[in-house]
Amino acid sequence: MISVTTRVAEGLVNDEADTGNYPIACRLEAFEPIERARHAALLETLRADIVEVRELEDGFAFRLSSPSALTTIAEWMPLERRCCPFLSFEIRWQEGDPGPWLAVMGGEGVKALVGSEFAPRPEQQRAR
Repeated sequence: MISVTTRVAEGLVNDEADTGNYPIACRLEAFEPIERARHAALLETLRADIVEVRELEDGFAFRLSSPSALTTIAEWMPLERRCCPFLSFEIRWQEGDPGPWLAVMGGEGVKALVGSEFAPRPEQQRAR
């Protein structure tokens, strides 16, 4: 089993870093226009690759369809971290799973945001 966990890094947002209580507010100003476009494209790629969803107490876990999803996650996660430092991530790939699991979690109120951000778009639902 490969398991990688990343938690909110200290010092990303002024004095809230001391308590770990980050406001639930996306910081889109953290991106240059080209980075914002790349972030959106990577998120769409991840959404399209989701084959199973599990609800967690503090977020959701998404099973992705293939090993190549790790490349997308590796590029997307640091961008997402800059935009949304209140999120926590976990990547798991256990024996027998055809693709990795990406868990996106956080404190109170984060679950609804994660669910809406990763929900398949209507065009993706029709394509499946």
